[in-house]
Amino acid sequence: MGVAKAHQMNELELNLSARQIALDAGALQVCDWDHDEPFEGDEDPVEAYKLAAVLWKSGDPLASGFGTLRRLTDRIKTEIEACGDSCSLCDRRESE
Repeated sequence: MGVAKAHQMNELELNLSARQIALDAGALQVCDWDHDEPFEGDEDPVEAYKLAAVLWKSGDPLASGFGTLRRLTDRIKTEIEACGDSCSLCDRRESE
């Protein structure tokens, strides 16, 4: 595997880890139909940052690949901001 491909795969893994932490904290959620598209959850993003700090300090594998806690929380923030208010797949179905 080339260096660029390995870097791209690592970035994808980091995005997925950050997204999972936000999901676990309730800052993001998925719809009842299990569409694989997260949207804003009921909890404040701060809850995801708190969970990230706990995972980081404990050496959890979900948080260990980021190098720094700041890099982890920045990635979580990016993941949360990239998501909409609701599931766009369900929204499209309702509008049809």
